Amino acid sequence: MKIVIVPFDADTYPAIVKLRLEVLRQPINLKFTKQQLDKERGQLAVCLLSNGDVPNEENLVACSMLLPLNAKELKLRQMAVKVDLQTQGYGTQLLQAIEQYAVEHHYEKLSMHARAYTQEFYTKNGYETDNNLGGFSEVGIPHYRMYKVL
Repeated sequence: MKIVIVPFDADTYPAIVKLRLEVLRQPINLKFTKQQLDKERGQLAVCLLSNGDVPNEENLVACSMLLPLNAKELKLRQMAVKVDLQTQGYGTQLLQAIEQYAVEHHYEKLSMHARAYTQEFYTKNGYETDNNLGGFSEVGIPHYRMYKVL
């Protein structure tokens, strides 16, 4: 397995969008709009590949988007693992690589809006739920704001 960082304008970006669409959007009957994808300009995709150096539909195992909120906090967005490969440790492997990237780039905190059904996964990986905010709805499903101080 290999971790690669992919910028928004890379030729391989569509494979990343496709995985996120299949795992995160289609199950709740949503698509990406051009405006939503345009807002990702300036963000990075962190990808876990089964082989090779360039993400494609065959080798892309998992991915997540990273959005800098400020000089100290990085927001993890839309983490997705291929459905048939979930619960095999790939999400944890990707999350550890993201945390390493954040530390290497001097971020002190990772935060996210986690879907309620993923809360246990993030808790097992050392993330805390922001109890001041409580649960909320995003894209029509329950979410929690979670974070980890690095």
